Amino acid sequence: MKLSLTFEPGFHRLYQKFANDPIGLKLLELEGISPNKVDVGQMSHDYFTKRLADTSVDQNANSNEELSANNYQAEVTKGILKLEGYYLLWRYSKKRFGLHRANQMLSAIWRGELYFHDSSGQGIQVPYCFAFSTSNLMIEGRQYGQLHSLPPRRSDSFVAQVTEVVMDLSQEFAGAVAPGDFIVNLAWYLKKEGRDPERAEDRAYIENLWQKFVHVANNKFRISGQSPFSNVSIFDRENLKKLFEEYRYPDGTEVDVEYVMTVQKVIAEFFAQGDPSTGLPYRFPVMTANLSVDKDRRPIDEDFLDFISRINVKLGVLNIYANEGSKIAMCCRYVNDTERMKYRADSFGNGGLNIGSHRVVTINFPRLALDARDEKHFFVLLDRRARMARDLLLVHREEILRRRVKKGFLKFFKPLDWFSLDMLFSTIGIHGQYEMCEFMGLPMETAEGQAFTEKVLKRTEEYAAIFSRGTGHSFNTEEIPAESTAATLAKKDRLVYGKLQPFELYSNQYVPLIADMGTVDRIKLTGRFMKHVSGGGILHLNVQEQITDPYIMKKLILISLSEGIEHFAINYGFGICAHGHMAIVGTGTTCPICGQPITDHLTRVIGYFTRVSSWGDVRKNYEYPKRKFHELNKAG
Repeated sequence: MKLSLTFEPGFHRLYQKFANDPIGLKLLELEGISPNKVDVGQMSHDYFTKRLADTSVDQNANSNEELSANNYQAEVTKGILKLEGYYLLWRYSKKRFGLHRANQMLSAIWRGELYFHDSSGQGIQVPYCFAFSTSNLMIEGRQYGQLHSLPPRRSDSFVAQVTEVVMDLSQEFAGAVAPGDFIVNLAWYLKKEGRDPERAEDRAYIENLWQKFVHVANNKFRISGQSPFSNVSIFDRENLKKLFEEYRYPDGTEVDVEYVMTVQKVIAEFFAQGDPSTGLPYRFPVMTANLSVDKDRRPIDEDFLDFISRINVKLGVLNIYANEGSKIAMCCRYVNDTERMKYRADSFGNGGLNIGSHRVVTINFPRLALDARDEKHFFVLLDRRARMARDLLLVHREEILRRRVKKGFLKFFKPLDWFSLDMLFSTIGIHGQYEMCEFMGLPMETAEGQAFTEKVLKRTEEYAAIFSRGTGHSFNTEEIPAESTAATLAKKDRLVYGKLQPFELYSNQYVPLIADMGTVDRIKLTGRFMKHVSGGGILHLNVQEQITDPYIMKKLILISLSEGIEHFAINYGFGICAHGHMAIVGTGTTCPICGQPITDHLTRVIGYFTRVSSWGDVRKNYEYPKRKFHELNKAG
């Protein structure tokens, strides 16, 4: 039995052009939209007979761990919904730019010159990620859904409503959702109730509130059978003073910085102990410690630095973001810059926190190098593909999302008016800089390779500024996580270029995690590059053994800050053995407790913790065993 799919003839012709070509068909399969991938019956069979991470379309480690009815529905229809998503993108591109340009842009995606993230039928019709203020709940309550809620009056009601909104937002955003001022506003309720965070009874109450949020946040509520990607920030005193200087609670009172700090410490210390049932870190929320630094990149709040250094030694749970007061780390990599968008935004305290990214379109930089005849030609191609990325982002923002907002499809935009599309960045993704240099004959370890990388990053950031001025929308650049993108694009490039492309996957950090480079050198090189992208990225500092001395943790943080690293994590590799023991082993294969084989590892895939067994085949079997975890004497 065959079922037909109804698309416009022009889209059908474009698809058939790829499907009827041997290389084109393989490109469609890697894209997840080949005839076998849109065959629901075949996908259902594969779901139950093959490893999920190997059969999934656009797999990610947050979803590929267990079979479930919710996950089944998402997985077996991914291919057909992704094809529908590309049809929408093509149709509105044709409407905006004409048939030739639409075909050109879709072909660039399918060939692997560009990567359009979250392109499924559902994903393409929602924004990407968002940092939101919980102050709307304090004033309005949860005024939507089948059962509305009045503004919360107690701390437990506030936490419950924030939890519900995070779950709801995770259905209407494809990526991270971050209640950035969650703890700051929770502190107001706790103080009104007379809670003393230093008193044992009240401390236990606060920990219990947080535990409830954490347990719900790790349930697989998303349509795709995933846990919502959530992030919560804690701030040093300098950040609290600067970011909340003009902020007023509903009763008109100011933020009590020292009280908020005490509440933050209770929550962060509890969170840093990990899951009591396994001893492992929680996956979500990601917790980001925001540090303010002076002109010499020294932390201003020494007490906060000492605190995070102390609690982070056990499991390394914190992502650390060092800013200059106007940025807030949002997810594993995304940065909100209120200065860049202040012409349309209030300050953070007045609700200007509601900033995100509507979509990421990544330029395949290794392919640019493979396609280029020389450096001059490289930048000619970069110009063409950057402009294609711009046009795709314009179509997504102005043609697709605006229509969905008008239809009431995205309720937080309309009718609630909590958010605005004007507050979303259009993001140009960056990845594979290391492999790009190799293909250009300029290894990144050399001065020539490093200079070329800086030139490429600066030029890409210049395009973001030019596009911002030309369109009236804010563009930025990001070093993307590339969890599955890195392998997909490497496979596409190998299809096109054969043995000229020897890499199994491309790097999602400036220096690949498998590169044999010492910790300090990795920090220095990453700091040199990171300053040239407006959205940054995250550096993983992989440590082989548990750090037991907070001074060593503090030293690693200070070295990273001094070299210009804005966003980083000191990262352990946990091993789980056949007897259920948990130990920090890096890539080790034997349990140090009982001598039994390690059956699974857990570490950050990029920014958040997942089991390595849930990773895609290339990352699991090729990349992770080669990751470099450094000894303490090398790391410290």
